[in-house]
Amino acid sequence: MMRFTRLLNKSGLRLVSVAKKAIIGLLVVVIVFFIGRIYESQRGPALHRWHTWTANEMSASEIDRATFAEYQTREAAIFRDMKSSITDTLSDDEKTAINRFYAQSLVYPDKFHPDWNRSFILLPQGKPRGAAVLLHGLTDSPYSVHYLAQRYQQLGFVAVAPRLPG
Repeated sequence: MMRFTRLLNKSGLRLVSVAKKAIIGLLVVVIVFFIGRIYESQRGPALHRWHTWTANEMSASEIDRATFAEYQTREAAIFRDMKSSITDTLSDDEKTAINRFYAQSLVYPDKFHPDWNRSFILLPQGKPRGAAVLLHGLTDSPYSVHYLAQRYQQLGFVAVAPRLPG
């Protein structure tokens, strides 16, 4: 029995030693991977103006105190600021048919009526049965929920889709 215990302890120590080396090796691989990704990200093209521009969004406490109309007023100011800071200052090579910040582009949001990229409320005909607040994902806009909002409106609900900051 004593021999078996000694053998087990010796094998266990070897196993722990191998596991430590494997973990250290894995950590080295992960660190090298992240260093490589950082290096590659710095070698890419320079960021455009629309990648670095930040909107003057309401703070959480301002949103808590604001009416929806006040929220939409701030939103309109943000879009005006974005137009003057980005759209009106594009260089010729940035003015392409698929640049959403170029006013003559095929996908420029102001060309669409209504502009589903902004906060909206859809009211049903008659007395509302209830309300649905539709929130979009991080990289989406109210556009991504406008069909759902229209369906809720048809079913007699007030549909609210705020453009979320960020």
